[in-house]
This record gives sequence, C-alpha cells and structure tokens, in this order.
Amino acid sequence: ENHFNLNDKDRKNIQRAEQFLTDSLLGDFPGIEKIARKVGISPTKLKTDFKEVHDVTVYQYFSKQQMMAARELLLQRKYTVKDISGMFGYENPGKFSAVFKKVFGESPSEVV
Repeated sequence: ENHFNLNDKDRKNIQRAEQFLTDSLLGDFPGIEKIARKVGISPTKLKTDFKEVHDVTVYQYFSKQQMMAARELLLQRKYTVKDISGMFGYENPGKFSAVFKKVFGESPSEVV
C-alpha cells in the first residue's frame, strides 16, 4: 500500500475516515464534506490522501465496503435482496444488484 507516502498524522486521519465510513455502511454515502469535517481536514486533502492510500476514491471505497458487507448478509440467507438493498440505502433493488454485480461479477441472486 501507498500509506507510507503519508506522515503519521495524515495516516491517522485516513484511518479515522475509514472508521467513519465503516460505521456508516448502513445507509447512504455520508459525503466528502461531512467525512472531512468529522476527521478535521479539508475535503481536498481527504480526497487526495485517501486515493494515495487506497488507489480508489472515497466513494468507491465506501461502495465496495458496503457490497462486501451485503455479500456477508446474503450468505447468511436471513434477508432478501430487497431487504439488504434497503439496509444499505438503495431505494431500488435493481440499482443495488447492478453495483453488486460490478463489484463481484455475479448478481446477488447468484450468491444465495
């Protein structure tokens, strides 16, 4: 990973942003401004440092984390695709399924 290119303070800020995103998985993307405020850095610094560490945007990271959590729920077979899509803030199960398929190469219904 590229996190060695950042100083300790910047790495800690990115870790705090990661934690905030993890705590926000159930629901809509909180937005760059809100995450940056929570971490105490500028939105531009957040975007730049986050991409430096993860090689993806903050939103891409959030979306993939959501899909990994959703996949775990699907594998438990306790919830429907519609239920899970709603848990993660998707009003439309079709849109959720499209994002899921983009991440994993298979639709949610193929997992269950």
